[in-house]
This record gives sequence, C-alpha cells and structure tokens, in this order.
Amino acid sequence: MVAKKLMDRREGEIAQGKVPSVLFEKVSFDELAEEFIMDYRINNKKSLDRAELSVEHLRTEFGGMRLPDITTPHIQRYVSEL
Repeated sequence: MVAKKLMDRREGEIAQGKVPSVLFEKVSFDELAEEFIMDYRINNKKSLDRAELSVEHLRTEFGGMRLPDITTPHIQRYVSEL
C-alpha cells in the first residue's frame, strides 16, 4: 500500500508538471518489502514462496534501512558478495 500510494502521488505530480515529492525518504526497505509480499498474497501469485525467500535474503543486507540509504554502490557490493 505504501509503495502504491507513493507511486500514484508521484505520477500525479509528474502529470501536473511538478517535481515529485521526496516522501520516499521516510520509507524503509522493510515497509516496501512488506507491501511487495502483500501484493503477491492479494493477487495469489504462484511465486509467493520465491518472493518471500528473496525478500528474506535481501533483508539480511538492507533490513532496517531507509530507501535513500540503499545506494547503487551498496547494491553492487551486495551482489558481488553473493
């Protein structure tokens, strides 16, 4: 829900020619991950188990972090350590 609301707000702002707001700075990885899994459950996606497993792997690295703190170098470091 959080991610969907943020996306809808940004799309509306962009359509009006405004610069999107920076509310994403308050969103954490954990909140976004929960919304992601919730979407899989609501839509009865067959790959729910895989999505949950993937989120748990990512949570070991990014859990508790705010989205702006998850930078490209941080992601690249995580991927290189797999």
